Amino acid sequence: MAPKKKKVAKKTAARHGVRKGQIQKASRSERGAELRSTVDIRRPKYPFMGATITTDFQENLATGQMVGMILSHHAAANAHVVTNSIDPFNIIEGGFAIREVVRYYPTPYVHIGVVDPGVGGKRHGICVRMKHHKTGGDVYVIGPDNGLFYPTMIENKVTGAIILKREEGPSSTFHGRDIFARNAGRLIAGVPFEDLGEPTDPIKLVDIEISPNTIVHKDGFGNLKTLIHSLEGLDVGNTYILQVPSGVYELTMVRTFSDVAKRTLVGYMGSWGTLEIAVVEGDAGTMIGARAGDQFWIHTPKKL
Repeated sequence: MAPKKKKVAKKTAARHGVRKGQIQKASRSERGAELRSTVDIRRPKYPFMGATITTDFQENLATGQMVGMILSHHAAANAHVVTNSIDPFNIIEGGFAIREVVRYYPTPYVHIGVVDPGVGGKRHGICVRMKHHKTGGDVYVIGPDNGLFYPTMIENKVTGAIILKREEGPSSTFHGRDIFARNAGRLIAGVPFEDLGEPTDPIKLVDIEISPNTIVHKDGFGNLKTLIHSLEGLDVGNTYILQVPSGVYELTMVRTFSDVAKRTLVGYMGSWGTLEIAVVEGDAGTMIGARAGDQFWIHTPKKL
């Protein structure tokens, strides 16, 4: 009986001038229209893809509240917590972490940074707009004006800066939620950049002085990332003297960790395209007592 019913359906379709497959397509279209009528898909007026959050909070509850604040302005927004593990109050480490995130995220995107020892004081909250150095798309950073965004600003073309409105919130010590996340949510929901506050000259924003021989990040393994882009004069297999504020140590240059024995202090070209310092299956930051912001020097043994 089933084959006969199929033939009847084909003959009926042919009689009314409907081609094969059109009945099924029409039914799918109807089902889609019905679904759209029952689901509220909120679209942003501007094509923002979402927001990232980078902090020194050391826990997730506060950033969960920030995500909630963003979603309260646009329920369909993407909100990604990159890390809460920035060394507390370490603006240099936070700044370079945000720079690395911006490098790899699509555009347009909003990036919130909260490493804010001056929260509640005279420092301003800011939103800076830039053109991504590779894609040319819009990048927005939101957070305190304390130099946190300087590494990102010098790598990308700044096209505008806003001093955020200082609105009253539940807390004078949690601007991450009450000012920064709120304004990120507004941007994603379609509020124009210019409406977030008063425009300012980007040159007036706080910067930070960093020399190339500075440690800018300590990762979860204790590996230390630096700003040295060239390993010229540092030959793989050779041992040098590493000088940091806590003392001097032997440093062996390697291609990768398996080149030497465990617990060896090594230098190598890392994933950021810069010199990294690590201990094979150990913690370099703890071993040599170094953190982001510390300077270092590498000498040949005869020059020390």
